[in-house]
Amino acid sequence: MSETLLPEDGAPPDSEVTATPTRRRRLFDALDERLGLQGLQYPIPEHANKLAYSLGGLTLITFVLMVATGVYLTQYYNPDPRLAHESVRHIITGVTLGTFVRALHYWGAMAMIVLVGLHLLRVFVSGSFKRPREGNWIVGVGLAAITAMLFFSGTVLKWDQESLEALEHNIEIGRGFGNLEGQVWRIGLMGYGSSEENVLALLYALETQLAKQKFGLERGAGVAAAARYLSTDSGTE
Repeated sequence: MSETLLPEDGAPPDSEVTATPTRRRRLFDALDERLGLQGLQYPIPEHANKLAYSLGGLTLITFVLMVATGVYLTQYYNPDPRLAHESVRHIITGVTLGTFVRALHYWGAMAMIVLVGLHLLRVFVSGSFKRPREGNWIVGVGLAAITAMLFFSGTVLKWDQESLEALEHNIEIGRGFGNLEGQVWRIGLMGYGSSEENVLALLYALETQLAKQKFGLERGAGVAAAARYLSTDSGTE
């Protein structure tokens, strides 16, 4: 009766070695058929592996961090002007991991602002906004504007002295553009009433719903455009 000889290093026969990768391959093929995962495999030019060309990806990472920590903080935040600041204090003092998650959200927002600015600067300086990437540039500028809007609304939600000063500065900037400030608040407060205390409810809805949904959609468009044109060498290393 013959025996199965194992390799000298004690590894199992080839049939056993290839069984697991084959099953994994079938699983990957099934997912690729439904999700198109092969579309993510495209050549990366050498210059795109530099840190300056990774700023967009780093911005996406901070955005995911903002969503994750924001969902956690939303569970304990109260947008009522009389209770908003107290709910923030409760997050810091009475919620498990509240201080850590809020700090992560705060510093993540700061990092996101810096990364967005550096990313736009890199794209502009390197000329990567030129044809055929004009659409990607427009999406990026729109994302930068939404990021600034989210940063402002998130600052005001704390409803402390810094928040009120930020709100007042925003109103003064609006007045500098004529009657723009009045028109914006009039349109924004539709459905919330005319009371100024409803401004916080408006900004809370903006922060948690409208802005982030639009941000996610535009980020998806930006990633799709980047994947389409990344393999094309712009000649601006």
